[in-house]
Amino acid sequence: MALGLTQYFYEGGRILYPLLAATWLAAGFACWRPRPSARGVLLASVAFVVIAAPVYVTLAGQDFPLFDRLEKTELDDLYWEREREPDTLGTRLTHFRHSLLHYVNSPENTLYHYYLYYGGKYALVLPYAVPALLLGVVFAAWRWRTPGVLPLIWLLGTSAGNALLVESAVTARYVVVFPALVLLIALGVGETLALLWPRRWPGAAQTALALILALALAVPGAVYYYGPFLDTFNVEVRQHVAYDVEDALLRAADFPPGTRVYVLVDGPALPQTDAQHLLNFLADGLRVFVSAPDEFTAMLDALPRDTDAAIFFPPGDNTTLARLTGTFGPRPVTGSPHDDVPISKALWLFYVPAAG
Repeated sequence: MALGLTQYFYEGGRILYPLLAATWLAAGFACWRPRPSARGVLLASVAFVVIAAPVYVTLAGQDFPLFDRLEKTELDDLYWEREREPDTLGTRLTHFRHSLLHYVNSPENTLYHYYLYYGGKYALVLPYAVPALLLGVVFAAWRWRTPGVLPLIWLLGTSAGNALLVESAVTARYVVVFPALVLLIALGVGETLALLWPRRWPGAAQTALALILALALAVPGAVYYYGPFLDTFNVEVRQHVAYDVEDALLRAADFPPGTRVYVLVDGPALPQTDAQHLLNFLADGLRVFVSAPDEFTAMLDALPRDTDAAIFFPPGDNTTLARLTGTFGPRPVTGSPHDDVPISKALWLFYVPAAG
């Protein structure tokens, strides 16, 4: 049943987890003693199909692709046409190596995307936890003939899947492996402690020490994330966009329902669909439209007047400001109230209440 529920998650998990379970059980029939229960595997398969079927029936009934994201992000022809790298086995092995390094050594970096999901200075596992992770990998590999090898297969399978994509180090595609990373780190700590712990010492003290080590691994990670990481991220993420559209949407969240939000930007920006999804998350009843300033001003006279209009445009764009003032009359122009947004990237707001 749990495996079936993975089909309602991110598409990477929908593909990875059934393949992972099938590989793991197939290895079990070949290597484990005793072998997995054939009856149990059959029951698990039936439960998986029953739980997972509705999502695929719905997709097929609506004539949607079963794996839409995969079709958009796999070995994209446009990527190769730009001759970024040859489409060879060596390229795939390089991507696989890059994926493995993303766990322990290489920060997130992309060639194709303008936006970083994680960024920062470190890989997915912070440096102080890397030894525990590598020890866990060794202990899991040592158990290759037992079910305990699952987290290692999980990790390698995630990297193999990412190696087949255009970008092999996009952190959002590694969410599926986070539990395995935690399991391997825990395995590294627990098994190393058991090997080094003198038998004459009480087991309760070993448990207490294991708990202390777990906190020593977890707490610094949280401190790093909510401190230095977010400070760095707030700088990095704005380096890849001309203007901070997310800031404009955060400012728009308190507008009255029905307000039409216009975001006027040239160059890289938050796509229309993503902007609407973010605004839907922040507030109800708001519509957002992302376009270039000249495209917007060309249709200015046709704008609906029966709803409020919040118009965000680049700072210093006096041409757009003059066009807005000429159409709607003089109105206050406000900048961002958020101190961490660079002035050069914070859009100006021109707010027009509904007529009457």
